[in-house]
Amino acid sequence: MKKLIIATFLLACLGISVRAADSQTASPTFRNPVLWADVPDPDVIRVGNDFYLVSTTMHLMPGGPVMTSKDLVNWHTVSYLFDRLIDSPKYDMRGGTVYGLGQWATSLKYHNGMFYALFAPNDSPGGESYLYQTKDPRQGWTLRTRLPHFHDCSLFFDDDDRVYVFHGTGIVKMDLGGMREGDRAGLSAFNGDAVQLMASRQNGHTLLFVEEASVKFSKSKKIEQVSQRTTGQKELHGDIVYLRIDADFNPGKDIASLSYSTDGTTWHKLGEDFKMKYDFTRLFMGSRFAIFNYTTEKPGGHVDIDWFHFSCGEK
Repeated sequence: MKKLIIATFLLACLGISVRAADSQTASPTFRNPVLWADVPDPDVIRVGNDFYLVSTTMHLMPGGPVMTSKDLVNWHTVSYLFDRLIDSPKYDMRGGTVYGLGQWATSLKYHNGMFYALFAPNDSPGGESYLYQTKDPRQGWTLRTRLPHFHDCSLFFDDDDRVYVFHGTGIVKMDLGGMREGDRAGLSAFNGDAVQLMASRQNGHTLLFVEEASVKFSKSKKIEQVSQRTTGQKELHGDIVYLRIDADFNPGKDIASLSYSTDGTTWHKLGEDFKMKYDFTRLFMGSRFAIFNYTTEKPGGHVDIDWFHFSCGEK
């Protein structure tokens, strides 16, 4: 009974906070915050004259609140994606808990008269993605299907009605002709533990290498230590290089594989496969693709980023 009262109180607080913003009269001006509540990972879309927003509730149930608004200021909660998740016994506090896990970062889309919501719980077991649908968010949601785990993914409907889930491979084309001595530039799967595929100008030569880095923070988030390890290197001849990271976010994987090309067609693997890690005590985010350029000596150098392509897993 005590657990039920606490859970009800938490949800009631969320509802009161949102309604407090709703009570304001719409006007040309407004004051932030527009939602006096914890509404993380919002995904907002517009359908006709209405805006729709879905947020993260993690281990709280019902989960996946969906709100509507006419002006992006006054919001009303109209439904939840699900009443409860049951894939893992930990949701019933058997064999552990799911505090801070559960439903995260839902992708909300509208296509051909139907609303869709896709998310992947950060659970094991139970990490397979959920795809919900409805014709009207005010009338509730129906589970359409389950998919493999795609961490913090995005659902996309193309013009030809093909459906994609974006989650995986980043490729960047760089022109290194403007680099100076001591410059470094490249592509990274970035987090508190990161892997970097980078070019470095050293003694008039251009060296391509893979470096793993792990940062240690103080309680105030001051950087105290950075540990680094090189797992592969290769001298480059020419200024054009293509850098690629393939990220496998399937359950139990979270592996980044790195490769390079000088013509965009033939690829060469470099360095070791890297185990991407999520550590909420440091950056509180999943791994991101990052393009970077910095100097270790004198400023003034540069690289040209011709393009960055992000490809996807297709379902």
